[in-house]
Amino acid sequence: MKKILVFIVFTALVSCSESNDEINPMQLRLNGSWENAGYYDDLVNPENPELENYYPIPNGVTITYFSTTYSSTYLNNPHEEGTFSVSNDSILKHNNIVIGKITLLNETDLIVIYPTELGGVRYTKI
Repeated sequence: MKKILVFIVFTALVSCSESNDEINPMQLRLNGSWENAGYYDDLVNPENPELENYYPIPNGVTITYFSTTYSSTYLNNPHEEGTFSVSNDSILKHNNIVIGKITLLNETDLIVIYPTELGGVRYTKI
């Protein structure tokens, strides 16, 4: 009987840990608060963007990511919330809608290039 109980507990632990394995490591690196600092316009090649046409945004949208959920505020008012994911090819989705492709993610900066438009946005970690 003890062996069966140990097997059930082990199986439950393994299945719980598998759900965390499905989260892309880049998605975990997004955890924290990011403020939209500006946008890029007229990118010539979205796969290898020349980030020259940059326009700063004062008081941009702030997005807070945590594991698989996000919430955003604009001028300190609730703006949007839901779930998010990052695929293995760096595609960022909010509520299963493609936002763009992450081309830069480090401790201080996040750049997301739009897939259908020739532009993108820069966020800074706050």
